[in-house]
Amino acid sequence: MTSRLLQPPAIRCFGLTKRFGDVVAVDRVDLTVEHGRKLVLLGPSGCGKTTLLRLIAGFEMPSAGTLAVGGQVVAWPQYALPPEKRRVGMVFQDYALFPHRDVRGNVIFGINRESGREERVREVLRMVGLEDKERRMPHELSGGEQQRVALARALAPRPAVVLLDEPFSNLDTRLRSRVRAEVKEILTAAKATCIFVTHDQEEALFLGDTIAVMAEGRIRQVDTPEGIFHRPATPFVARFMGIADFLPAKVDGDALVTELGLVPRPREAAPDATVEVMVRPDDLSIHPDAGSEAQIMGRVFLGGHYTYRVRLPSGLEVHSLMEHSLTFGVGDRVAVRLDSGHPLNCYVNGRLHATTPV
Repeated sequence: MTSRLLQPPAIRCFGLTKRFGDVVAVDRVDLTVEHGRKLVLLGPSGCGKTTLLRLIAGFEMPSAGTLAVGGQVVAWPQYALPPEKRRVGMVFQDYALFPHRDVRGNVIFGINRESGREERVREVLRMVGLEDKERRMPHELSGGEQQRVALARALAPRPAVVLLDEPFSNLDTRLRSRVRAEVKEILTAAKATCIFVTHDQEEALFLGDTIAVMAEGRIRQVDTPEGIFHRPATPFVARFMGIADFLPAKVDGDALVTELGLVPRPREAAPDATVEVMVRPDDLSIHPDAGSEAQIMGRVFLGGHYTYRVRLPSGLEVHSLMEHSLTFGVGDRVAVRLDSGHPLNCYVNGRLHATTPV
């Protein structure tokens, strides 16, 4: 236990920055990834997540800040230790397999000529379930099998960290779900330290022990999947992690007055503060009410549920998740009820504060 506590983290970034001319792609990122953890870098296109991954891999040189891998500083301004010397494995978006090499040839490529080399190839092929296909060529494999070859090649040299850049984006929806479950199982069994890049919220929640949400080159929040989803630090993070609506609220004594009713006031909400209460579709229920001014504006069928888009009398639109057995049509008048059954997040001047029990 003591040696584990003294072990430096697998990845540590201090003020890591990357500029391309006047564009700041990565802006003063501080980040730590402990050994054996799976971190997901999540954010919209152009947020800097792939550039950050490339800085860690050694494909880009930082403009400012430092980067350490396993306690060894490998990059600082205008210097980057070559990728092959920093104990980092990479799984590319298109897998980047050598088409002229068979499965074994692809996997053995990154292993130094040392004793036990052949044994290590057999070990990682067993790990990814491809020990019976080592003589197959890449074009003879399915997309999922090619993904596992790329993963085996990245794991073979025993890297300090494995980096995966949108690793499932080339797979169809059905195959993607199965392959990412297999990859997670393989990486967990290998006790590998991993950093994934994705813009898919569902994928991030499934894969990560920790999620770092990025926007405009900066990390906006680092937390567990549950923390990111249930306690988003800002409205941006809340919206990025799924449908989130914000009810403007006014302070009235110990209460916040919203269009859908009262909720308790957090201590930080001063009378002149800008206050919003966040609600997700499962926090709101709708019911038939011909006399209501609220109206169904749209709906999406999700199999067991519908998501309804409802315009409130103020013109604000919110969303409600309802079971398929209760069906409304576009244009129907409905009553909207705040019915969360759990604390709601409250944002005072754009910042998350104490939740409000409802």
